[in-house]
Amino acid sequence: MRLDTRAACCIASFSASRFLCTGVNKDGKLTSIDSYALADTGGYASLGGPVFNLTIEHAGGVYFFPNGNISGQCMYTNAGFPVAFRGFGVPQALFALETQMDEMAHAIGMDRLEFRRINLLEKGQTGAIDNEFPLSIGSHAIVDAMAEGEIYKNKEALINIWVKTGVLKSSFIAL
Repeated sequence: MRLDTRAACCIASFSASRFLCTGVNKDGKLTSIDSYALADTGGYASLGGPVFNLTIEHAGGVYFFPNGNISGQCMYTNAGFPVAFRGFGVPQALFALETQMDEMAHAIGMDRLEFRRINLLEKGQTGAIDNEFPLSIGSHAIVDAMAEGEIYKNKEALINIWVKTGVLKSSFIAL
């Protein structure tokens, strides 16, 4: 394939890949996370390192994983260098994790919001990269507010409308 146009380069290239494996027991408690990220930072460092650091830092989200391995690599290539744009590396990490959370909840037959609730980091626990949370991070209040909201209470009806109209193919919760 010839990559002699901007469109061809965008189609054939990538800026980051994420590989994620998580474990959950039958009671819905997370048991492990294994995450590896690969970032193409082009030919120059620019903001590739700081963006990548935030991707790694947020790999476990706001959830408690008692066991884990989070790693990754930045690589220099002949591609254009990436820049920070709307989220500085965090949305990519959280999209992968929150999609995985939905998949696990579905696999064990648990409500997605309840699954998240029982796995939220608690005051004093450590995050997936052993970062300490001596104070609450407020996630429980957010989940409680989501559970009380009209959108979540009527989620099945709304999802059916969205799917029929083609406006939304799936629903997504992200903390």
